[in-house]
Amino acid sequence: FSFAVSVNPDVLIIDEALSVGDAYFQQKCLRKITSFKAFGTTILFVSHDLSAVKMLCESVTLLSKGDIVFSGSPIQAMDLYNELLASKKNIDLKRASLQAKQEKNWGESHESGNRLAEISEVKLTNERGEISQALTAGSQATIIVSAVIHENLPDGITCGLLIRDRLGYDIFGSNSSYLNAPTGALTKASQINFEFQLSLNLGQGDYTLTVALHSHESHAENNYHWIERALIIQIIPENDYHHVGVAKLPMSCRITHPTVNL
Repeated sequence: FSFAVSVNPDVLIIDEALSVGDAYFQQKCLRKITSFKAFGTTILFVSHDLSAVKMLCESVTLLSKGDIVFSGSPIQAMDLYNELLASKKNIDLKRASLQAKQEKNWGESHESGNRLAEISEVKLTNERGEISQALTAGSQATIIVSAVIHENLPDGITCGLLIRDRLGYDIFGSNSSYLNAPTGALTKASQINFEFQLSLNLGQGDYTLTVALHSHESHAENNYHWIERALIIQIIPENDYHHVGVAKLPMSCRITHPTVNL
């Protein structure tokens, strides 16, 4: 990479350059790539690093087993990539081609899965139990995911959550399996609710909530129902102290005056 950027190319091809080196090297690479973009250099970036793709790319082409599955906006490409991983098989090319013609807005949802279990409702409530999508930074909230079971599932299901910022970067994610909350065996036509309590220690701004139902710890096992951007969460600032960024960390400041020995 260092050799490639030692000149000013008209076209720069990068293959997983940001997956090597320490954090300082990776940040240096990102700054250099960004400067090339500002000067109009055409950049072909090949990577599995979703965060880097979201940050750098204006158009994304998704490949699977040598075939072009999709070519279009990064948001749509990420949706289809996650679906491809979860389904463990090629996405139907006709459907992907049709989706490529339908530009999505930032807040539009995308769904996938075999629907053996299906998400019927997603709600966000505040400290008083009221449904709300605008909450204060640092406040307590509950995310309620309701599901309907369409087939007998002797191993039960796992419910996962993922919060992303407005640029699509992953901020926080976990699931009921990691939180040691097993459902046990579930029967056809039964219903179940997952309630996640958390402190929204986030910075001011808009975030999206992705929810998923799958088996075991990972959605790579069985993807029952996955909804990208099921909700938009608006975080408004609290008056306790000013801060920037996507996280609100508890913080205080203490000032001391050391004694100077003359």
